[in-house]
Amino acid sequence: MADVVRRNVVQQDQSIVGMCTSTPFAKTLALSTNLPVERLLTISSMRAIPAELEDMYKNIQRTTLIKRVNSCEDYIGKHLNNEYNIAGFMPPLTLTVRKATLKRSNNPNEFDTLIFNPSDVFIVDGVGRATTMMRMLGDFPTRIDHRGNKTTAFNEKREIRRELVRNYLREMDIPVTFVIAADKEKGLTNKDIGQIFGDINFNQQKVTNRHAMKVTHTDVIVNFARDFGQLDFILKIGGMSENDNSVSKKSKHILTLNIISRFIRGAIGGTLLQTKDSGALEIPNSGREINSDLIDEVRVPLMTFFTAWVKAQGEDFSKERSDFRHQTTIIQALGLAYYTLSESYSSTLSKPEFIEKAKEAGEKLGGLGYSKFDKHWSKCKVMGLKTKGYSNITGGGKTYREGIAAYFCSELGLSGHAQNLVK
Repeated sequence: MADVVRRNVVQQDQSIVGMCTSTPFAKTLALSTNLPVERLLTISSMRAIPAELEDMYKNIQRTTLIKRVNSCEDYIGKHLNNEYNIAGFMPPLTLTVRKATLKRSNNPNEFDTLIFNPSDVFIVDGVGRATTMMRMLGDFPTRIDHRGNKTTAFNEKREIRRELVRNYLREMDIPVTFVIAADKEKGLTNKDIGQIFGDINFNQQKVTNRHAMKVTHTDVIVNFARDFGQLDFILKIGGMSENDNSVSKKSKHILTLNIISRFIRGAIGGTLLQTKDSGALEIPNSGREINSDLIDEVRVPLMTFFTAWVKAQGEDFSKERSDFRHQTTIIQALGLAYYTLSESYSSTLSKPEFIEKAKEAGEKLGGLGYSKFDKHWSKCKVMGLKTKGYSNITGGGKTYREGIAAYFCSELGLSGHAQNLVK
């Protein structure tokens, strides 16, 4: 394939060499090749989008949000800058060509040639990746859409990383698939292109967060959550499950990766971060990047807080599994309480002092009692007493979670800081 890349670089007209399918599917053929990034952006008309394709791109760009492009840039940039010590992959971009000439080679050891005009090329899969690479190269405005309706906030780390990887990215070759009409006389209509775009982008089942967490090793929050499962006292009472979503009476595990990941997100970013999917790259509103530096800052105080909360419960934490202590909502609320504690004290106390404060707070909350019949729940505004004990009276998850967190805060003397839950 190296020869494919070389020949695609040196070609001056709009022709691409690659391997084309010999039999059609759904009236189309597909040619696979590799292209340098800069050449890809040129031949896919991203520098000057034809008027007749502009409306189609606008519809797609509505879904290409800033956070998605930021996420893609961080993934590409960190891999190119060797900030990840694990394998990664750039999925092929898929481009349709309305009208094209295919010249097949009679020699099976040689490549086929596709000739076309860039104005007939439309990206049906990978617009976000193409937009991201445009931004990283710097030859295009730092924008999400080509008309500049949305701009991105300045991020110093991304700017530095762009400088380090720009030249390599410009010449880096990536896999590309060109989709053309099997009937070269008819070509592909805009209706055909729209249908292909829909088939690729809307007929896929999204992987759940729980399953995504199980396989990811680049999300620093998920990796931090795994560290909780490796604490000695946690391993002794069952450890952590990366497969299950909850802890039940019959569970061998005592924690789940999903629950602790949400606990951490709430602890470092409040309810706005806690409700986001895994893979979030910034603290909402503040714009601070979620990276290893941030995790290093919160690691000791947060693990101290959680450890104190667990140990204050004694054997009940491992033995009593049908009460509140293992409910996802309670542990998420615990994270929000820590967030409020941190917002209230971390900037005014030295780190050792705040770690001690976090330990005291964990012990205080751990000692409350988590039976559904414990009378202290009567002070919690989102709890009501029923025949089977206290339970949620709000009818909603978010209101209930934040209500529990506000109650925890009041027990810590932080009731006046409840607004910090959603900062």
